Amino acid sequence: MAPSMKIFAAHSRHMENSWAKCGADDAPEFADAAKSVMKSARLNRSITGVAELSRQIDGMEKAAGLLLSNLPPRYLAECKPQLKQFSRMAQADRLALRSLQDKKIDPQLKVLRDKIYKNVPKAVLSEKAALKFIDDTIDLLCTKKKR
Repeated sequence: MAPSMKIFAAHSRHMENSWAKCGADDAPEFADAAKSVMKSARLNRSITGVAELSRQIDGMEKAAGLLLSNLPPRYLAECKPQLKQFSRMAQADRLALRSLQDKKIDPQLKVLRDKIYKNVPKAVLSEKAALKFIDDTIDLLCTKKKR
């Protein structure tokens, strides 16, 4: 279970509010892989970095599932909203990656993003990594569609 906690923790390191910023950036390996994918997608090239980003998303999905089903109840009670949010983000990241590859947005992606934003007051994590990739994908594909 320790590897799953490390993945979850990597996406939960940075906190920001109106008066303070603390912690290292969330999930730098995920963010780097997402930047690589987005760069090639923006240039309308064959998308590179898919395997690495997919591996990162696989890790998120597995970690969320394992922790939700195996954490002792007293610990799960404390972080269940964040773990459910983490699971939603992993699902949405998977759909975002697939949408970039297909060059069109999967409608379920917007539904999941809306659920993520509705749960932000209870569960903030990976805003500049996993959530950013979802938002960037939707922005890119919606902009291309309008041209």
